[in-house]
Amino acid sequence: MAQMLKKAGYVTGITGKWGIGEANTEATPNHKGFDEWLGYLNQDHAVYYYTDYLWKNQEKMIINENQNEKKEKYVHDLFTDFSLDFISRNKTKPFFLYCAFTIPHAKFEVPDLGIYANKPWPENAKTFAAMVSYMDKSIGRIMSHLKDLGLDEKTIVFFCSDNGGTNDPFRKIFNSSGGFKGTKGSLSEGGIRTPMLVRWPGRISPGKTDTETVWFFPDFMPTAADLAGLDCPASCDGVSVLPSILGKVQPELKKRFLYWEFPRRENYYQAVRLDNWKGIRKNLYVPFELYDLNTDPAEQNNVADSHPDIIKKIETYVKSARIESPHWSSERR
Repeated sequence: MAQMLKKAGYVTGITGKWGIGEANTEATPNHKGFDEWLGYLNQDHAVYYYTDYLWKNQEKMIINENQNEKKEKYVHDLFTDFSLDFISRNKTKPFFLYCAFTIPHAKFEVPDLGIYANKPWPENAKTFAAMVSYMDKSIGRIMSHLKDLGLDEKTIVFFCSDNGGTNDPFRKIFNSSGGFKGTKGSLSEGGIRTPMLVRWPGRISPGKTDTETVWFFPDFMPTAADLAGLDCPASCDGVSVLPSILGKVQPELKKRFLYWEFPRRENYYQAVRLDNWKGIRKNLYVPFELYDLNTDPAEQNNVADSHPDIIKKIETYVKSARIESPHWSSERR
């Protein structure tokens, strides 16, 4: 993404969690098109909100306030400060800022429980709620900063989660899955269906919703290419959904297959989406279940026996949807 946008003259920055390449490899942010970077390089490190170090570009940045197990600097604040500073310094240039915030995520830590301190909830539920509000305030600061700098109507903002609601027992307090089956870590709708919020004053009407257009993260790169006037690499699996964002119908999106897999024994292994149809199975050796998400978004009524034609399409597609990886075998279930 960053490498592509730099071809159009964009300054690129990222903060939060990377999780693709470790230090001293060619897969760190600065080697992948990002001019500036501050954050964690892997998932294991990213759960420590009072960590004693982060990575700033190619250097390890020591956080003195958190040395010797002290907890004086909530590092999420550093990500927000980085974002505000990056925008300020590049306000006269086209820029791409990727805020990969990590909250809310276990382990649950927050400086202050705030308005949730006296709620009759488990302690981790209070902390989770406070982390969500903390993130909201950070995003609010970024949005206000764009407005103060006169960039509000020139900047398109995307906001989305990488998975569905928490699988912690307290999720029922917040209805985290919103009526869908499953949670984070499953391929049911509760695990993979998340809203994508897009804000572009003057181009997108406030409060407008679209529940018909289904898109997924690989679509973001060609969409960004479209916005920047670039050609997306031919190897990209996604398509530009800019027409849908601007209110136009893209009937071709209903005709394509979307594919997920999650190789863990206790979770669903494969899932396929085709228009309103959702095929899902727990491993490679059992039949697909089939759900009509138009009438059954909670995936309660398996209609596979009634639609063998759809099952056949899904089974045929899946044979070409994946390539076995030498590093992550499907046999490691």
